[in-house]
Amino acid sequence: MESLDAVLSLIETPNWGSAQVWDDYASVGLYVYDWDVSIGAFRRLRTPEGAPDPMLLASMGAMGDRVRIDWDFTLGDDIRPEILR
Repeated sequence: MESLDAVLSLIETPNWGSAQVWDDYASVGLYVYDWDVSIGAFRRLRTPEGAPDPMLLASMGAMGDRVRIDWDFTLGDDIRPEILR
């Protein structure tokens, strides 16, 4: 979790504490999902506003343990937990 916190600290989040924080993440090129208990899956909240920053991608790639998702983020709105490994 520390490595994730380190990567997230690289993203400016002026909207922290509000629903607009998802826009902050999309603004740096990330797809944004959050758990939706009513459907039992991660629901897409935002799509990227542009290409991700190469430095951010490098930092994310350098993270230790991470979840691998074989998923085309452009095709689906929901990510079911069974595809996470």
